[in-house]
Amino acid sequence: MSDWLAPQPLDGPYTDENAACRALVDNLVRRDGPPEAEVDRLTYSCGSDPGHTVVKMKTAAALAAPFLGALPIVVLRRGGAVPADSCTLALRKTDGWWLIGSDAFVCQGPVGTGHDFEGIEVDEISVVPLFPDRPRVLRYRYSRVEYLLSQAPGPGGRGRQEHRARRRQGFVMFCGLGASGRPSCTPPIPERFAPWSSKPVTLRFTTRPGGRLVISGPRQQQPDDLDDEEWARLLGEHLIQFP
Repeated sequence: MSDWLAPQPLDGPYTDENAACRALVDNLVRRDGPPEAEVDRLTYSCGSDPGHTVVKMKTAAALAAPFLGALPIVVLRRGGAVPADSCTLALRKTDGWWLIGSDAFVCQGPVGTGHDFEGIEVDEISVVPLFPDRPRVLRYRYSRVEYLLSQAPGPGGRGRQEHRARRRQGFVMFCGLGASGRPSCTPPIPERFAPWSSKPVTLRFTTRPGGRLVISGPRQQQPDDLDDEEWARLLGEHLIQFP
């Protein structure tokens, strides 16, 4: 059985970031396909978010061959029942730009009753020697900033007061090259949980020869966000092999 952290090939290459944006928009349009009446009302605009209003770069990228550039990509979707911004990352090699995932994830906008994504904070984009016996990989570490609105009785039980809780959920992805020469990346791996109703949980990553990644954490502090099966699947040893 394959490991759920198995790296997946990226989409590309594209001649420039604009071509990558157009391809990403096409994928999102297909994803939002039914119903057609809804699609007809949707408008998409794509760009690199130069003002960092959705994706906040907390540090400059530290890149090295084969990854020569990294650019957060944001797609703004308007006109539907719920406006939502989607984000992904584009990586540049000598042969062009490659998209991490053909399907960007929602990174700003409502996702449920009182629960919104505020944006993305990029904590690290760097090329590092992850495994002692393997070529260096690109490590992409980011946080999804979310908030939850709730209401409680006001002072003296009169009226209602709105309360806004905010949290940062941390994720990491690893991208590399294998024998195919096509870049691939792991899915986003949870690294730091900040559950709404329990203590924060930070996981520890260690590596072993042969591309083995070991994820450990306090088993008794299972985050509210994960069920028993997901928590058990996350912890332990994973084989990371770039195809």
